[in-house]
Amino acid sequence: MSTFTIGGMVSTFRDRIQGSSQGVADIWELTLSVLLPDEPNWITMLSQVTTKHGIHVPLGGQAIIDVVNGPGSGTLVCGLGTTTAILTSLNRNEYLPRHQSLATAQFLILDAWVP
Repeated sequence: MSTFTIGGMVSTFRDRIQGSSQGVADIWELTLSVLLPDEPNWITMLSQVTTKHGIHVPLGGQAIIDVVNGPGSGTLVCGLGTTTAILTSLNRNEYLPRHQSLATAQFLILDAWVP
């Protein structure tokens, strides 16, 4: 199982390689297909979404993320390893039996991956 943790809030899910993607910009973006095992994990993960943020890069400097609305960064542990990330969007694509959900979660990756 994979997890995303901010403070004491932990959401648990299975990440799937199929349907996942990675984009390179000033801050790396990772989009994961996730299987959430139950409704409480869906609700927890919804509360972890940073719905508004800004990214700017000063001349010759590192990219800076301003969190405007949401909890900000947390620890992402998934099939790729462990890193610090910000969950920026969560979309439920499919409702499955036993209150499971198939969703797409988009993260901004802030640190290097630790295997």
